Amino acid sequence: MCMLVFLTRKMCCVPNTVIREAARMNFFCGFCIQVACTNWKRVLMVLMQKTNVTKVLDITASLAHSQNMFMKLINYTTPEVEHMLKTYTKFTFVRHPLERLLSAYRNKLQQNYESSRYFKQRYGRLIVRLYRPNASPEALEKGDDVSFQEFASYVSDTQLRPNEHWQPAAELCRPCAVNYDVIGKYESLKQDADFVLSHVSRDVRFPELPKPSMTNASLKSTLDALPELLLERLQQIYEADFRLFDYQPAL
Repeated sequence: MCMLVFLTRKMCCVPNTVIREAARMNFFCGFCIQVACTNWKRVLMVLMQKTNVTKVLDITASLAHSQNMFMKLINYTTPEVEHMLKTYTKFTFVRHPLERLLSAYRNKLQQNYESSRYFKQRYGRLIVRLYRPNASPEALEKGDDVSFQEFASYVSDTQLRPNEHWQPAAELCRPCAVNYDVIGKYESLKQDADFVLSHVSRDVRFPELPKPSMTNASLKSTLDALPELLLERLQQIYEADFRLFDYQPAL
């Protein structure tokens, strides 16, 4: 399958990883951004005793994403990494590729989160300039009103160095380089996450999602509004994700 979707088996590029070494179980977590990544980091902080906070959701997102919070593959030598891949329990979580793309758009370009400011300045203004003829001076200056079609057009045209929030999951977690013991899914997140955690801790469990994903509820209508050729291009970009993780392009 890896050859069919032209994925490398090289281990050099699995950037979003967390390594935990403990008596009960050593594990290797490959993060896929926009798949409950913040909550996973909160859970791992509690599990690894990196905080005195006992309620997972009380940990701020900014603290969970602190630069040096967790050990990563780059902190280890090649022989150490090879040993981990052979002996550690390895897991990752994935999501429908186009739902994940829509989630990235909403989280980084549509909402008014503190973390969204950078994305609107870095990507929003560029997208408006490239994909909106006769854009207003305000839109060019702020980049805060990008449509999903404009964002999707940008993603479809700039795949050489995609941002990790919309980079294909197969490139982020490298399932052809890492023989994961568990590949959980966002659609069954709580159940799959607690299955993993039950092998690590008797006390820590994954937090309940406060409400059903609004992204999933509106995905079909959002995709139906895209030009057919653009949708086909997105499906090609995320082909490896569809095939490796058993998702259907058509909704």
